[in-house]
Amino acid sequence: MKSIKLLNLLLFCATIFCLSGCSDDESGPAWESIPEGSMSMLIDGEKWESTIVSGVSVSGINSYTAINGFDSNLSLTMEGNIVGTYKLGGEEFSSLTFADNTTGRTYITFEEDNASGEIVISETSLTQKTISGSFNAIVLDSDGETKTITDGLFHEISYE
Repeated sequence: MKSIKLLNLLLFCATIFCLSGCSDDESGPAWESIPEGSMSMLIDGEKWESTIVSGVSVSGINSYTAINGFDSNLSLTMEGNIVGTYKLGGEEFSSLTFADNTTGRTYITFEEDNASGEIVISETSLTQKTISGSFNAIVLDSDGETKTITDGLFHEISYE
């Protein structure tokens, strides 16, 4: 009888040990969920994905542009390409621009007091010249119309 109780106790402990080793956090950073060299976001809740992405770095100013066919394009600009958070809106240098080519409207954060958000560079490779991270923003057009950008991701975007 003691051996059955001991066996049950060992089985119970082994089960708890195995279950405690399982974790949902092993999926990696969110930006790894999109293809390398791409950007994606939700704009007013609608999924947006890049078809072409390019980046350029000149005198410490970095600009990354993503195009979605002929319909729209997105541009992230910041001073530096090191891991960190770059604030958007108002007098901040870093900016996010979204151009909707179907309506002819351009939405920006630069020098807009009611605009806000951030670009977060989570990983960078200076030797391979790539960055990865996330972004979100509230952008405005010249008429004050806003768009909300959430769940923005960029994965190993290269720059020259």
